Amino acid sequence: MTVIDQDEDRRVLVWFEEHLLRAYRAEPSAAMEYAKAVGRHFPGLIVTVDKEAVDGLVQLPCEQLWTLTP
Repeated sequence: MTVIDQDEDRRVLVWFEEHLLRAYRAEPSAAMEYAKAVGRHFPGLIVTVDKEAVDGLVQLPCEQLWTLTP
């Protein structure tokens, strides 16, 4: 069994087919909620979340920007 450290930031990658569109850094719960929201609103995009957050990644945009759309 793998134990995930919930305190570590995650790397969030937004893909269109094999093209990387954006890379972000986010806390774990925000990363997962973002992946769900994008999947609901933009089925052509794929969002991957992993533990490879590194210095220099942009913080995930404010939650209001990705949850207000219908």
